[in-house]
Formats: sequence, structure tokens, C-alpha cells
Amino acid sequence: MSSRNSTAVVTPPIGGGPKRFGNTGEKASSAPLVGKHRFYVCQKCRKSFRLKEGGGLSKGTEQCFQWLEEAVDGELTANEMHQTVSALLQYAADKVNTDLPLCRECCELVSWGPGGFAEKLKSNTTDSEVYQSKLEELQREPSEKEEVADSELEELKKVEAELLEALKQAEAEDRTVQAELDAAESDRKAMEEEVERFWGNLSDLAVAETDLKETSNKLERQLTLHKADLTRLTNTNILNQAFHIWFDGHYGTINKLRLGKLQSQPVEQNEVNAAWGYAAQLLVILLRIWGVRTSRYKVIPKGSFSIVQKYGSKTNQNLELWSGATGLWASTRYDNAVMGFACCIDELCRNCLAMFPNEKRIPYPINDDLVGGLSVKMAASQTDENWTRALKFLLLDLKWAVCMTTSRLRDEYS
Repeated sequence: MSSRNSTAVVTPPIGGGPKRFGNTGEKASSAPLVGKHRFYVCQKCRKSFRLKEGGGLSKGTEQCFQWLEEAVDGELTANEMHQTVSALLQYAADKVNTDLPLCRECCELVSWGPGGFAEKLKSNTTDSEVYQSKLEELQREPSEKEEVADSELEELKKVEAELLEALKQAEAEDRTVQAELDAAESDRKAMEEEVERFWGNLSDLAVAETDLKETSNKLERQLTLHKADLTRLTNTNILNQAFHIWFDGHYGTINKLRLGKLQSQPVEQNEVNAAWGYAAQLLVILLRIWGVRTSRYKVIPKGSFSIVQKYGSKTNQNLELWSGATGLWASTRYDNAVMGFACCIDELCRNCLAMFPNEKRIPYPINDDLVGGLSVKMAASQTDENWTRALKFLLLDLKWAVCMTTSRLRDEYS
């Protein structure tokens, strides 16, 4: 509604629903746009009114309906035209925020009355002019707050730039520190692996050390035992143990077998023959150790039936170093065998004296059948006691040779 001459807008007619402008199916072009006899109710005063052509409508309203009629050009029925008018009234009511249609008086009241559209328009225009004036004033005179805000903004921008630069430096330092941390972490892992290998090797070495200590202790114990055995064996005279020469009263003994004859202490001939067998075996061993080859006689040990072989120009003569029970003391062959045995001991002892210059002589010098001045021949001895004593001296010279041999062997092994 832009002027005071605006007419009221059509509303649905009274009488319960829309009525068509003519017969059913009548085209809009064959009837007036607004029926001459249709009544409408004002939505403000509730008063009914009728729109008359040329009387109830303003020129602007008539022009609007004429444009609408020309637009549809008779293509709508009266009912469709009424629906179109109702839609237009609803659209206009939504725009002006007022229920339509209105009669002429209510329309003028709404437009020009107190609180009407004209007054609202004037009030809105005044407010707009005030706002526009205030805006122009604000634009002409910038406030101090804006200047302070601009100054602070510049300072904040500078601070922001400085902080951004510091942030870049911090990020660069962070990357550097992170790289150092990664390197340190790698070094730490490598060190942990090295430490683990170290402790593993240390454990292996500890086990090996324990095994070596056990082996060393075992070897030390064995060495101590072997040293003790060596000392015992070194101090042991094996020849003396195997062929123990001693005495039993007036008898000389070898391995507790008596050699000789006494009326007060008779000895069986088998014991004497066995004693000669041990003596012959010992003499042969000593000669082999010293590497002495006798020149006149050779002793051949055969147990209780040992013999002494006499070297000859053509053939060798075997002399029995044993005899039966009968004719024992008159047997020349037996006496010569004993004398040959004594000569072999003499050659052995002379070889010992040559090896040990400190020894001046043998205990009982031997000269053919004489030992310490007593004959070893039964026929040459005046009594049994002298013969038994001569054989005892002969065993003592053999024991002396054993001692010399032991000393030589100890010196060689030490």
C-alpha cells in the first residue's frame, strides 16, 4: 500500500467457500476480473464490503487487476482466478505483516493512523538519518581508542614477528636437540649391546677361570703327589729294595737268605744256592748299569742254578755256582765259581772307584780268591767260620757297589 488511494484487497467471499464469477467452466476473460456482486470481510473491523468496478477500487488497484487479467489472457477459470487472487493476498499479507483484505477505512487507518505504516516509515527514516549522521561523524573523527588500538596492533605485530623468529629458532634448536637425542639413543643402545656382550664374555671367562682353577688345583694336587712319589722314589734304593743285603749274626744275607756255613747254625744247601742266585742277578744288573764287560769271568744268573763262565783261549768253561748236599765243600769247580764271582765284583768296584775319586778303596779289597784277606774257597779256608766271614765280606763289597750305583743314578736324574 504505497498511497492513500489504495483500495482494499479481496478476501474470500462470505457464504462458506469460494464462489465462481459465472457458470462452471467459465473463462476469466468472459467475466470481469472481480465479480460485481461478491462480498468480502475486512480482517480488521470484520465489516463486509463489496468491490464495485469504478467505485470501490482505486486506480492503482484496478490497474493491478487489469495487468493480472492480461497476464492470464483468459486461460484460467473463475475459481482458478480466485485461488490466484487469494495467493496474492497471502503473499502481500506476509510482506506487510497484516491480515488482508482490509476495507478502505481500515486500510487508511493502517497506513496513516497512529502507529501505522506512515508513522513507522517516518520513525525508521528518522532513525536511519540519526545512524547515518553518527556514522559520518565517527568516520570524520577517528577516536583515540582506534589510534591506541592501531599502535598496540603494530606492537603486537612486532612481538608476533619476534615470537615467530624465536619459534623458528626454537624449532631449529629442537630439531638439533632431537638429532642429538637420536644419536645419543643410538649410542645408548650400542653401549647396552656392548655391555651385554661384555657381561656375557665376562661370564664365559668366569666359567673358564673356574674350570682352569679346578684343573689347576687338580694338577697341583697331582703334581704334589707326583713330587712326593718322585721324592720317595728318588730316596728309594730300588736295588736295595729288590736285593736287600744285610746280616744275620755271623752270616751275610741277601733277601734274608743266608750265605755260608756254621756248625752252630747250620744252613740248608738250597738256601745257599738261592742266595747265590740273587747275588748273581744283582751283579749282572750292576755290570749292565755301569757298562762294564768283565775280562776273565762272566756270571750267568739262573736262579738257584746260576753259573760262572770262565773265558778260555779256545773254549769257555762253565763253573757251577751251586752244588748238591754231597761233596759240597770239596768241590773245586764250586770254589773256582765263587772265586770267579769275586773277580767280577772286583772289576765292578774298580770301575766305581774310577767314577768317584773321593772314594779311596773298596771296603774289603779283593785279590783273586781273597776278600779282606780271607779266601772264598772252601778248600783254602781253614775253618767254616773264616769261609762264612769271607762270603759276608764279599756281600758287603757288593752292597757298596749298590750304593755307588744309586749315587750315580741320583746325580744323573737330578
